[in-house]
Amino acid sequence: MAPEGWHVPNYEEWSSLVEFLGGKDIAGHKMKSVVGWTAWENKDGKIQSGNGDNSSEFNGLPGGFRYSHGKFNDISGSTFLWSATESNYDLDWFRTLHYNFRWVGYSHNVYGYTGVSRGASVRCLRDY
Repeated sequence: MAPEGWHVPNYEEWSSLVEFLGGKDIAGHKMKSVVGWTAWENKDGKIQSGNGDNSSEFNGLPGGFRYSHGKFNDISGSTFLWSATESNYDLDWFRTLHYNFRWVGYSHNVYGYTGVSRGASVRCLRDY
């Protein structure tokens, strides 16, 4: 539940943001913070920064996620952001950012783990 005057964005609101930022293939880089993301080695063996350019001022931090049994995972490598839109079978949609991709993903599971007992980050929108 969001604080009074705010709400968790739904699937359509997340989609509007992604499209405004140029589409899913590049929006993630614009949303990621400029520090904190894991570096990675590309196919040519060169080390690449996992950081974004934060040109959107979203400042997405790599918070990882929490499994339903309580263990946290992938901190500095990804972030999963709740959506208010529900799917079938006690599932909710996430928007995802990853250290080694420029895109924004969406999923209703966390690396194969499903159900609303998982933990993810929340970014609220002010009601209008």
